[in-house]
Amino acid sequence: MPDDEPRTATQLAIMAEEERLGLAEHGRRIWMRRPLLTHRSADELAAFLAALDDQPRDVGTLRAVIARPAAGRREVLDVGQLDVVQGLLGDTWAERGSRRTDDGSAHPDMQLNIMSHALVAFLAGEEDREQLAGDQMFVDLDLSHDHLPAWSELHIGGPAGAVVVVTDQPHNGCAGSAPGWSAPAPYDRGMRSSSCVPGREKSHSHTLIGSCEDRAHD
Repeated sequence: MPDDEPRTATQLAIMAEEERLGLAEHGRRIWMRRPLLTHRSADELAAFLAALDDQPRDVGTLRAVIARPAAGRREVLDVGQLDVVQGLLGDTWAERGSRRTDDGSAHPDMQLNIMSHALVAFLAGEEDREQLAGDQMFVDLDLSHDHLPAWSELHIGGPAGAVVVVTDQPHNGCAGSAPGWSAPAPYDRGMRSSSCVPGREKSHSHTLIGSCEDRAHD
């Protein structure tokens, strides 16, 4: 902010306290103005949800793969590698643990969180904010419970690609999302990496293709 721009009462109080404590000798405070993004209203969200009913049902598109290498950090991957035990490699799912296991270890049926790309784009408002949602995959696909009941399979990348399984663990948002983020549960699903889930018969099978022909998400 320019030096000649009037300061708010809060800013003046902070500056006065710093002066009283003698902090000015350690350097001059620089005030910066940051534009605030408006959140979607409840009415806007309710009106938008109807658009999600038009999402693809059989063949969808994988729009993004995002790892969470540390708390508060996001890395958009050109290529994502899924492991049956570790989940998305480079992600901290295994280290985060879970309140739903007796020993606090990571829950095997909550390796991946997949969110509707249409919804995350609507909530984010800006493309570079989409990754802040905290989900590892964004897709163009109908993620509703009626369309994807538990133990449905999503095939990614064709016969040589990966298979993820929709589990019965609810995903209702978490502290790992950036502040202000929340998505309706039917469009934000918990899943696991696997070619099969022991003791379970698959309910439905669907296909996801990469968003670019030359970019594979294994």
